[in-house]
Amino acid sequence: MFGLGRAIEGRGARATLILTLALVGGFAFTSGTARGAVAFDGAWDGIENSNPAQPAGLALAPDGTVYLGNDERSAIRHFSADGAPIGRFRVKSGWINDLAVAPDGSIYVVSGTSVERYSATGRLIGTWNPHGGEETPALSGAEGIAVAADGTVFATGSDTKGVLHMTAGGRLIKQFGPKSGFGTFRGLGDVAVAPDGSVYATEPDRYKVFHYTAEGKLLGSWGEKGWRPGQFDFGDAISVDDSGAVYVVDSGIWRVQKFDSEGRFLDQWGSGGKGNGRFLYPDGIAAGDGLVYVTDSSGRIQRFTTDDAPAVPAAALLPYPESWNNRVSPGKTITIGIRITNYGTADAKGVFICPQRVGFAASLFAGGTACRSIGTVPAMTGEVRQRFRIRAPKNQSRRGTYIRFWVRSDNGGGGPTATQVAIRRRPR
Repeated sequence: MFGLGRAIEGRGARATLILTLALVGGFAFTSGTARGAVAFDGAWDGIENSNPAQPAGLALAPDGTVYLGNDERSAIRHFSADGAPIGRFRVKSGWINDLAVAPDGSIYVVSGTSVERYSATGRLIGTWNPHGGEETPALSGAEGIAVAADGTVFATGSDTKGVLHMTAGGRLIKQFGPKSGFGTFRGLGDVAVAPDGSVYATEPDRYKVFHYTAEGKLLGSWGEKGWRPGQFDFGDAISVDDSGAVYVVDSGIWRVQKFDSEGRFLDQWGSGGKGNGRFLYPDGIAAGDGLVYVTDSSGRIQRFTTDDAPAVPAAALLPYPESWNNRVSPGKTITIGIRITNYGTADAKGVFICPQRVGFAASLFAGGTACRSIGTVPAMTGEVRQRFRIRAPKNQSRRGTYIRFWVRSDNGGGGPTATQVAIRRRPR
């Protein structure tokens, strides 16, 4: 779903390079610039024996228990704060996009163009299709739902014009936010309500977070496309904790970012993978009581603690090919330029890079050197550029050869991260 690759046709007559950003192991975002350190605090399988897992919505109840939706089985599972199963029930619509828990413990489920309300034990209380007029559904392509302290409901959708504000029974109070139209709106993602009643909504395709009053007045927005703190690759799921801190899941690069109420960056963590603190396309988040819960495409729920202790700085390296000489024949050499950027908040020290032909352990550096030392890459978008001469394998097949550049550092930095280069000859 979140493709990171791009194809680049070379200008040479004899070869084509396909460059694919394949972040093997992903980033290791474990740092912050202000206060609010985050630490892994446990995990459990929220969805068992299901392939695909298809989690759909993660929410905290007022009593600290956790609800997780499973779209593939049209079911909602209920857990204690420590992951012990409490119960489960199926939804009437057979489809779950997101869910939220109200102050009275009732559960709201949004899917397609409908909203359903259940008791904490799964009894259906009511269902409705919010309308903006007699015939036109106001909610379409439902994506997110949140409940305010006064029991009113906010919902968003990929084909919905802005944010819908409704009563607990489904009557439309107001519709506000970005309106549809060329160049102005591509569909909102998730929605969250802060303790002060203000509302946050994400627009993943424009890499934005919007902040509104409960009445719909725009207070501000932030975000742009990118990999740096405060930027997003696909910022979708969002949650606000008891202190007003805002958490945004950046699914495309497997991380969670934390901001203050006005959008100032505080912290970030996560990387690609199955280990503790790693995610496989995270797509749900719920924050409260000093805890943050995150779920991903595997169906696993991870719990993190967050406090006001100073965050520990760390490096976060990203290698990227930016120049090359594609006029190469098997057995000859090719020159590839690599830019290594440190998006973390600590200098990456002892950095070195190692190229490897995928499936083979032999060095590909001309001259036989296995790895090359780069030294230190400064923090906060510091960059180092290197040019490498690589031998094109003599036994290169028609499908091409993949070369992976591994980057590591002595103090972490997402190690290893990698970018992959494919060398292919043009068909004759």
